[in-house]
Amino acid sequence: MRPPPASLPQRAASWMPGGAGAGLPSHAAWRGWNAAAAAILPRVVFRVEGSGIFAALYRSARRGRDCVRDPTLHTVPPVQRSGEHRKSAATLHRWAAGAILATLILPAAPAAAAGICRDSIAVIVGTDGREVPFSVEIADTPAARAQGLMHRRSLPPGTGMLFVYEQPQPVSFWMKDTLIPLDLLFIDAAGTVRHIHAQARPLDLTPLPGAVPGDPDPDRLMVLEIGGSEAERLGLEPGATLRHPRVPQDKAATPCG
Repeated sequence: MRPPPASLPQRAASWMPGGAGAGLPSHAAWRGWNAAAAAILPRVVFRVEGSGIFAALYRSARRGRDCVRDPTLHTVPPVQRSGEHRKSAATLHRWAAGAILATLILPAAPAAAAGICRDSIAVIVGTDGREVPFSVEIADTPAARAQGLMHRRSLPPGTGMLFVYEQPQPVSFWMKDTLIPLDLLFIDAAGTVRHIHAQARPLDLTPLPGAVPGDPDPDRLMVLEIGGSEAERLGLEPGATLRHPRVPQDKAATPCG
């Protein structure tokens, strides 16, 4: 994950009308906004040139700008092409930019402030503070845990299965009828990743214990299964913690909220 970029208001002020400079933003400035938004929201593909509300706002704002820049692009009589018309176009541009900014940022603010904490999302917090979310299925019954990810032919990046036990206990897995390689993250009652078994081989019946020899506390409350080699790719290591509502909050290393 890249370091966070400069704050959005500072970036926006360099090109938004009434900000650091005068006049209306250019098409290149809009492309710069796309790049800034993509840097801030790396998982979002942001293109105002496409369809939908962003395209409509962009086209409306650009139309107002082009009316001022090239009188041949609109039908307003020359007598109306005055400072007041230029001011209206600038206002339209500011409104469009503000609407796009609010649409992108405001819905994400509550989740960022409170922290994602729901059954369908498992957030691994690295020892360096990085947060890696996974969309997970929950296996919290004996039947669901026995079935696991057997017979699945694929597991998309960013997804997995979270096995939850009724109480901490020694656990051991195998890869019977499992067709894809997996990484297994073994997690204790505080939500701390104590052991990672990487690249478990499909169909292998060798037991995969949840603790290394000599571990003074081998009991595990949860196991997170993700795609093979994903732990290495994402930089996940023992000592990372899980933020999830199934971790007992009174002892959670990384509690919800």
